[in-house]
Amino acid sequence: MSLKKSLSLPLPVLALAVLLSGCAAQQGAGAPMTYTPVVDTKDIDMVKYQQDMAECRTLADQVDVMQNTATSGLIGTGLGAAAGAAIGAIGGDPGTGAATGAALGALGGGGSGAMSALDRKKNILNNCLSGRGYKVLG
Repeated sequence: MSLKKSLSLPLPVLALAVLLSGCAAQQGAGAPMTYTPVVDTKDIDMVKYQQDMAECRTLADQVDVMQNTATSGLIGTGLGAAAGAAIGAIGGDPGTGAATGAALGALGGGGSGAMSALDRKKNILNNCLSGRGYKVLG
């Protein structure tokens, strides 16, 4: 197998991995949350609301997006490598199949983990505000 042929698929996969990991890092551990819920602010004390929002954000920011992304990425890597090796064996090249499957599994698992953690942060923020008496609309 030529070097060019062996690198033809992994380079786009690696480029996509770099792009997606940059997106996930935007909301990593310690990164401030950018989501702001829609809250009915009619007849509320805005100073108290801002204080409550800051406290609820602090609670939501305890969710570690990077840890969730890494864990899901590792699981995806293992599953992808196994599936890729099996499919690659049918085509006569289980090593390339495993490598490609591992890369795609890492991307899928990592992306899924990041989105799950971000959704959890949003839910915590919304529930915290609701628990303090605010009408969270979305």
